[in-house]
Amino acid sequence: MLHKYFEITISYWAEDENSASRRMKKCQNVIACSAVNYTDAEAIATEWSNENIDVEFDISPIKEINISGVHPGKGLWFLCKGLWFETDMKGRVKENKIQYLIQSESSTKASEMMSKILNQDFFSETRVVDIKETKIEEFITC
Repeated sequence: MLHKYFEITISYWAEDENSASRRMKKCQNVIACSAVNYTDAEAIATEWSNENIDVEFDISPIKEINISGVHPGKGLWFLCKGLWFETDMKGRVKENKIQYLIQSESSTKASEMMSKILNQDFFSETRVVDIKETKIEEFITC
């Protein structure tokens, strides 16, 4: 069964511990997971929320993210975009795009990891073109 990757935002109200009046503030957790479809992703997010949040919560939005794989590590999650090139029989060079979700301590280390992944996966010329920090806090594996 083919799995897709999803980014899910979970919103809830919690007491602001830094406030003298203990007022409520809106909180959000962003997680990511691999799932068969949106319903499966929502079930995974609901299970995670029930285990980690002790108040009522809303799950929205659930967005499919176009990545080829996930590489966990330590630190923040980065969406890393790369290019790989192939030459056809007529000598024309075709540019191909690929993205990975990489967890790393910094954008520099995420870029180095992306470069290493591209060089391992492709035998042609590759290039890292963009590294963006995401709001993702955790990748849920099933």
